[in-house]
This record gives sequence, structure tokens and C-alpha cells, in this order.
Amino acid sequence: MLNGLDITFETVDFGKTDIKETATESMQVDRKSGKARNELWKKCRQYRNGDSFDLRKMADVWQVVYYRLANKLKCFKLHIKQVTPKDQRRYAKVYGNFNDTVSWNRCFLEITSNEKEHRGRRHFLQGTQADKGIMENVIIDEEHCKNTTYITLHRESGDQWLVIGKLMVMRDCVNGDYVVFTKVPLQPRKADIMDALKKFGLDHPNGTMACNVEKSWMKYEEGSFT
Repeated sequence: MLNGLDITFETVDFGKTDIKETATESMQVDRKSGKARNELWKKCRQYRNGDSFDLRKMADVWQVVYYRLANKLKCFKLHIKQVTPKDQRRYAKVYGNFNDTVSWNRCFLEITSNEKEHRGRRHFLQGTQADKGIMENVIIDEEHCKNTTYITLHRESGDQWLVIGKLMVMRDCVNGDYVVFTKVPLQPRKADIMDALKKFGLDHPNGTMACNVEKSWMKYEEGSFT
């Protein structure tokens, strides 16, 4: 009987020790994740917790389908491609670092658009996997006049990006405006877009449909009932 009590007592003690150690570890993890979130919020005032972020998933051809912006958005496509280490070294040599503003070793993606006014413009996204989709815009314009090339770096606020299934959401770090893109040539249902925005922390989106895809959604949804 005494041996039984001893065994029970020891088991309880070990249990308490395990709980205490687990709680301490949990507190340390919480502190680290809390510190990391604070750093992200410093970079992006409108930062939202989302799914895990993967840079490689952004490399594709996208078309705008839904947005909330101050001005009406034109229907356009984006091609996001990966920047290789060789490209990074070449851009660093050609453009320089603009007084340490640009870190080419952190520019892993380049955006090209089919918009005419952006021809001759280079647009890179600066950030890493650890930044949870918070990417700084590196926008460079080249203007050639006679034998001189003028290079201008445009200052623009960063954005938070997230790929959710076949959709990509971009949210402005300053004012919280957002744009939703779909992989070309897919045409998602409105419900899919709403679900993606909810995953990105936007529970009550009040945006505008783009590129005249609303009729396509209507046909898709009507056809699903027949």
C-alpha cells in the first residue's frame, strides 16, 4: 500500500514537472512569435495573419478580378517571374543600390505588366520568406535621351501578398486597399474570392469586380444548378 502511494506521488510530481516545462517552452515560443509579429507590423501597418507564405507560388501569370481602391482599376495582366542570383548580381551592377535603399540579394521576384504606360519600367519585389508576404516595391524607370540614360527609383509603400489556391491577394501596407488576382485563364466564382479574402483576415470585403468577369461567374453558377 505504501509502495503504491509512493508510485502515485512520483507520477504526479513528474506530471507537474512536464506541465511546467511545457508551459515555459510555450511562453518562450509565444514571446518569439509575438516579437516577430511586432516586427512585421512595423514594416506593414495593415499586416494580417494569413496562411504560410511561399515566394515560388507567386511566379505565374495573373489577371485582376476583384479590388478595393480609391480609383477604378483597369483590366490588366501581371507576369511575376523569379529573379535568379545571376540576375541579382547583374541588376546590382547596372542600377546600384540607390544609397543602400535596395538589397538585390532580397529581390527574388520581378513584375511585368501588359499596361502600355509601364513599358520601360522595371518592378521588383524585395522581401524574404520570413517576411510573411510583406514585400517592398522597387520600381525603376529608365529614360534614354541622346547618349545619356537616366535612372529613377520611385518611392512606393510596400504590400503584403498571399497566394490562396489559384488566387493571389495583394494588400497595401498603408491604407489597406487590396487587389485579388486569378491565374490566367481561370475564372473563379465570387464565393472563392470571398473565402480567400476571409483567410487573409478580410471578413467584410466591399470591393469591385474587374475585367467583366461577373457575367462569367453568373453563367458558371447558373450552369451548376442544371
